[in-house]
Amino acid sequence: MFLSPRYILSGLFIPLLLSGCTFHLNKEQEDYSGSDAAMLRVENGDMPLILRSYRTVGNCYQQTVQRGLTAGFNLMGIKSTYNKKIAGIAPSPEDSKVKNSNVMEFRIKADQPIEVMYMITVKRAFGEELIQSSEYLIPEAGHSYEAWLDKKPDNNNPSIMIKDITSGKSNAPATWALAECKHTYTLLGNKEYK
Repeated sequence: MFLSPRYILSGLFIPLLLSGCTFHLNKEQEDYSGSDAAMLRVENGDMPLILRSYRTVGNCYQQTVQRGLTAGFNLMGIKSTYNKKIAGIAPSPEDSKVKNSNVMEFRIKADQPIEVMYMITVKRAFGEELIQSSEYLIPEAGHSYEAWLDKKPDNNNPSIMIKDITSGKSNAPATWALAECKHTYTLLGNKEYK
């Protein structure tokens, strides 16, 4: 039986096309409208970045929401969203890692613990590997922050980096040690706090 070249080419092209695809199913982060806002600029790169918000309950934290910070869909560099700008955010310092990149900017609630993270599942020859990195921060009202994925030379296990750029320099922000309240996971993967 002879197969048409069209079928052969599509059989080779579709897996190649999908191998450069990343996406997330999180709702996009919305801009906070309160007067106690902080500003966050994130690199809109090839890995989807997520923002998790937390609230204090006793001596621990509970996650309240999880939102997408970057393009929801990226197919070999073609993104669903490229740039989102807001007024009032400090300009990128000279040593900024996101200065000449596609960025997404948001107004976020200050004095609320947040986590900026990425998480991907990589298919390996003998199963799957979950690769993730996160950085924690309690944003201060009126401050501007930049977050990006710092890739290693070998491109394995990049890390999230966050800097406070309010003063025109890349300073380390005030962070918090995550002590999350005890929880279990539901069948759909949602956290259920005890």
